Amino acid sequence: MDSEQLRELGLKYEDGIGVEKDEKKAFEYYIKAAELGNSDAMTNVSLCYYYGIGVERNYQKSFEFCKRSADLGNVKGMSCVGRCYENGDGVDQDYNKAYEYYKKSANMGVDTGMYSVARCYRNVKEFGKGGFATVYDADWFDSINSMWWAVALKVIHDSNKNGQEFIHELKNYCEIGYKSPSFLNCHGVSRNDYGDYIIVLGIASKELVHRDLHSGNILQAGNLQHAYITDLGLSKNEKEGKICGILPYIAPEIFVGQPYTKASDIYSLGVIATEISTGQRAFDGIPFDNYLVSRIINGSRPKCLGPDCYIKLAMKCMYG
Repeated sequence: MDSEQLRELGLKYEDGIGVEKDEKKAFEYYIKAAELGNSDAMTNVSLCYYYGIGVERNYQKSFEFCKRSADLGNVKGMSCVGRCYENGDGVDQDYNKAYEYYKKSANMGVDTGMYSVARCYRNVKEFGKGGFATVYDADWFDSINSMWWAVALKVIHDSNKNGQEFIHELKNYCEIGYKSPSFLNCHGVSRNDYGDYIIVLGIASKELVHRDLHSGNILQAGNLQHAYITDLGLSKNEKEGKICGILPYIAPEIFVGQPYTKASDIYSLGVIATEISTGQRAFDGIPFDNYLVSRIINGSRPKCLGPDCYIKLAMKCMYG
């Protein structure tokens, strides 16, 4: 008999189909099929060791067999490996490896893998999109502390083709987090279906020169009582003469070669204030081109509505 026929016999003995149910014989046939290289049978052996079906329970052997199955590309084996890493069954607990194996199996259509990946994140919504990255607002499940955290998922555009851009971005966040550990937490790194890297970030609330402040990277808490600034990759990017950001939010002095400062961030905040008052994007309907740059340099500002005190505040931010 070939390996698949041996495995089929194991399934019949395990479930009592056409023969008297005998879990010990089922295990024996699974082992024989696995020894012939059948990856599905390896997964069956893993489950037998895990649940004690026809053999004494042994988590370490369970992990060994599901890992062999996963290494051969078996999607159910991948999901089982993810479970072992998540629970620390037969192997040292490692949530990052658990997520990676769950994601591999989910991408290949395994329901349990999809569920396991999905329960790591919830309420994922696109919040802003810029030239460098797209930011999503989401809740992330911290398996270690069994808690949900509000996070920003920053997808670095084309990082599947340019790993150096991602490494530079991650280095920025690590440096900021090291200097101010209570301020910015990088919870981890993942990848999307296109291979682009995702940085899972805690939400920031401490002063920095942001350099790319716009309405797309300000997040609101669920109760709408608090706002948080995210997407801080450019806050460490101080390349001489490089203009970064989205045109309507860039302060006029930046266009004439002056450096980014807190004042340039305050200008951006003033532009955001006009958007809040009008419900429209700044300079809505006007092309983002050199003509608009010239207008901003010469004093043109987006319109602002509302009480006089609000308008004065927005104008003070934009005019200094």
